[in-house]
Amino acid sequence: MSIMTFVVNMPVGITPTGKFKGENMEWLQLHWFDVLTAASFIVSGASVITKLTPNTMDDKIVGKILSFLALIPKR
Repeated sequence: MSIMTFVVNMPVGITPTGKFKGENMEWLQLHWFDVLTAASFIVSGASVITKLTPNTMDDKIVGKILSFLALIPKR
């Protein structure tokens, strides 16, 4: 299943039994760790690449993404 198929066919509600509708949510429940791992590899790779480039604009963009994804907010 491609990611585009997953996004287009997202479930839109909860059934009366309390379970999420659709096979896509079941897939996400089974593979949530894989999704988080892939996202962390992508963000880590992007931050390494931006530190290697002389341009500072990409550093600011990745910095904003990292601050958005931070689990512990800055004081």
